[in-house]
This record gives sequence, C-alpha cells and structure tokens, in this order.
Amino acid sequence: MSCPLLSIIIPAYNAGKYLDQCLESIEKSSSEDFEVVIVDDGSTDETSEVLNAAAHRDARFKVIHQENGGVSKARNNGIRNAKGRNIMFLDADDMLKDGAVEQILNVIRDENEDFIAFSYETFYDDGTHKEERYEFKGDFCRDTREADRIMYASSKWNECWGKIFRKKIIDEYHLSFPEGVPIGEDFLFVLRYYEKCRSFFMSNATVLLYRQHAGSAMRRYGIEDRLRFTEPLYDAAIGDVRAKEDKTLLHEADTYYFRVVTNLFREFAGNSSARRDYKLILDHPLVQEIMSHVHLGMVPGYKKPEFIMLKCRLISLAVIYFRLKARAAF
Repeated sequence: MSCPLLSIIIPAYNAGKYLDQCLESIEKSSSEDFEVVIVDDGSTDETSEVLNAAAHRDARFKVIHQENGGVSKARNNGIRNAKGRNIMFLDADDMLKDGAVEQILNVIRDENEDFIAFSYETFYDDGTHKEERYEFKGDFCRDTREADRIMYASSKWNECWGKIFRKKIIDEYHLSFPEGVPIGEDFLFVLRYYEKCRSFFMSNATVLLYRQHAGSAMRRYGIEDRLRFTEPLYDAAIGDVRAKEDKTLLHEADTYYFRVVTNLFREFAGNSSARRDYKLILDHPLVQEIMSHVHLGMVPGYKKPEFIMLKCRLISLAVIYFRLKARAAF
C-alpha cells in the first residue's frame, strides 16, 4: 500500500485490557484504502503481543515499538511513519462504530476540505451511552464562523481524535504534538493545525466510541498544576481569537473561559481544602485575566449567581453552592 487515503494512528501504552476491542472495530472494514499505524510506547503488559498478532494477520496494520516517551512522542512517531494522504487519531481504549471506516473514507473522497470533524458517542463503565452532537442545525456544516465558535468557544475540539487532518498541511507547516506537556497537547495540535485551514466540514455522524473511565486523569493534579497547564492553552487560543479581530467571537470565547473557571470550582468543591483551593484559583493571574474580560451581562442567567460569588470573592458561599452542584451532577 504505497499511498492510502487514510492513516489511522493509535498510540498504545499498557493498553492490553482494551486493545483487542479497538483493533477489531477497525479490522471489520473490508476497505484496502487505509492503514493503521500503532505505536507501542514502551508497554510492559501484553500490548506488544496483541499488536504483533494484529500485524501478522492483517497487512493494513503497521506496528512501531519505541521506548516509553509519552503519548505526544508516540503520535509524532506515527505521523512520521504514516503514508496516508490524511491522518486520523484514535486512542487505544476507544473504538470505531460499525461501518465507520467506510463512512470516513467516503466523506474524505466527497469533501475537499482542509479540516473534517465528526461527532462521537461517549460510553461509560456502567454501560450507558451519550451521543455528543454539534449544536448546528442539520447533519453537517461548512460555515467558517460556526467552525470558529466550536474551536475557540467550546470544548468540542479539545481532543485530536474524531477529526481528519491533511498530511500535506501537517508536513508543510512542520506540525507536531508538543512533547512533555501533560495536559492539553491534543488541543495545542488541533489549534495550530486549525489556523492553517481554509475550509471546514463538520458532521453530526457519530463514527467513534469514546470510553469514559471512572475518574478523570486530570484529578491526579492539584489546582496549582491545573492552572499552570491551562495558562498556555488559554494564551494560544485567545491570541488567535484576538488576531481575527472578531468582537462577537472574542465575547463568546471570554464567556467560555469563564465557564472553564467555574468548572474548576465545581471539580474541587469536594476537597477538604476547597476554601484554600478557591482562594488559589481567584488569586491566580490567569483567572484574574479571564474575569477582567467578563461582566454580568455576558453570562447566561443560570451562571449569574456564580459570577457574583467569584467577583465578590464569596468563598464560603461558593464552597456550599458548588458542592451542591457537584452532587446534583451525579
């Protein structure tokens, strides 16, 4: 296969528990116009054996073994070794839906767009599923303004999976995942790729099953780390928005980042150190920067009490409020 239409890149580290499901979801496809590049990131479980067996039985699978270097290094290694004209990323514990490979290939053939994004379906450990659709009307959208809103004023494109990237654009601009970044490496790659694009195709077709594990990986980090990790993501995104000189988009982005702040309050509400954490959040330069661009009239009605509590530093009241809100979410 000299130059397939699509390369699916999968980083894998100690993924033996779910890897068979992931690979089988792709292997079902009868198409020969794609390849799968799986990068074993120095796994110490049965991952290597599973991957070698898959490559032995299916010539479309290519396995690369590397010393452990992290997910960004693995994805970058996959990009370097991919022969496809387009790139798609998939995590080793996720899956493609039945018929998804053919659906993706057909969209790539039919649509001549720089950036293609599909919807996905989240499934949880308890067996429940949730379809994650875009808010635009209809099954698909090519509107640049709508793409900007999703990119800069929502969390829909924080991850690299579920999207199709032109290999030509990646190579031309020497784009890669930042290595050594523990949170947000996906977002930074998508952001830098997005700014090079001139045309967009967004589809509400769900092609990917995203496995949501109990407990977020981000909870491994304390509030100081979380804010430190968020700062370069905010600077990069808001820098792009300001360069566009679109006041409406900037307004939407500022409101979105206010929601990011309130989500931190809700996430850390259950900690015994919540009052200390809330003070650290409110005193952090990033949060002060975000709050300086938001006023009461910008936030929706249900968020106004939160804005008042944060602006007036009503920390004790905020702890009670966000604890109740966190409990209501379960």
